[in-house]
Amino acid sequence: MGGLYQQVSISTQLTISQELKQGRVHLSDDAKRYNNDIFKRVIAICPAWKQAFSTKEAAQDMRREWLIGFADAKGITSETIEYALSRLRKRGNPFMPSIGEFLAWCDEGRLPAGTKNEEKSFLEVIAYNRRPRKRREPSELSAETYHTLTVIDGFYFRGLNTGKAEEYWSKHHKQTLECMKNGQPLNIAPPPAEKIEYIKEPSRRLVGIDAIKTIKAGLR
Repeated sequence: MGGLYQQVSISTQLTISQELKQGRVHLSDDAKRYNNDIFKRVIAICPAWKQAFSTKEAAQDMRREWLIGFADAKGITSETIEYALSRLRKRGNPFMPSIGEFLAWCDEGRLPAGTKNEEKSFLEVIAYNRRPRKRREPSELSAETYHTLTVIDGFYFRGLNTGKAEEYWSKHHKQTLECMKNGQPLNIAPPPAEKIEYIKEPSRRLVGIDAIKTIKAGLR
């Protein structure tokens, strides 16, 4: 990557040193550990990174924003960092993400794999509500969708048009996702109701008749 890459690396170290000496940024342990390496890995993933660092000053400014962003962020772990980097690889965009975009991916990484976002959860609950009441099985909903369904005003929700309903749902579903990120328990759907099968047993009339005949034969 040449001299500019080395310049970015040197600027990174100088920026961190200057910020710490001036006491303007209080780094968490996670930020101290990952800040330099993450930035270099982001550069390696984004082939158009040079356009963001046309000058040494631009490199310092960009790096300073990442430093401050990680210092202010909460819940940053090695797992959330790796998740964000995987999102960056899949994005397919050669340009550098903003620190805000990268931290949003880190925050998303605090959720269990497969967790539905607001849009997917809304589609799930709409499909659920369209079923005949007898065919609605709460346990078939995702945990996050079921919890959101239990905390909203269902009557009010069903009376809204699609746009307003999605806006209302998204607001409450974001709160559900925050509960999940913070390890708070969700309302759990009850298990499927046991289906009672009525088995019609065949008549035992003929068996009784045969028994009576046997008893009479023994009395002779």
